[in-house]
Amino acid sequence: MKANVGDTIKFVAVDAGHNAETIPGFLPDGATPITGKAGETIEMPITQEGLYGIQCHPHYGLGMVALIEAGKLVNIGAVKALHIPKKAADKFDTWFDQL
Repeated sequence: MKANVGDTIKFVAVDAGHNAETIPGFLPDGATPITGKAGETIEMPITQEGLYGIQCHPHYGLGMVALIEAGKLVNIGAVKALHIPKKAADKFDTWFDQL
């Protein structure tokens, strides 16, 4: 998903067993992490340029992730170096190839 600095992304809860939260280390410097509770709708302001990695914490290992691209990819090297579960990493690698 593409966004602009100044946008707010809303993660709408549709199932009580899922949440949306940022992946530790998968944010641009200066961006504020979010952690939604299961079944909670949560908003995330896009405050910095870069890549934002989002996970459903209970299902991260199953590849339930999202990628938000905002402006310049200033943190791509750092996020590519993160240790990420295989199914999630496979999705991110596919998306990185499309950037």
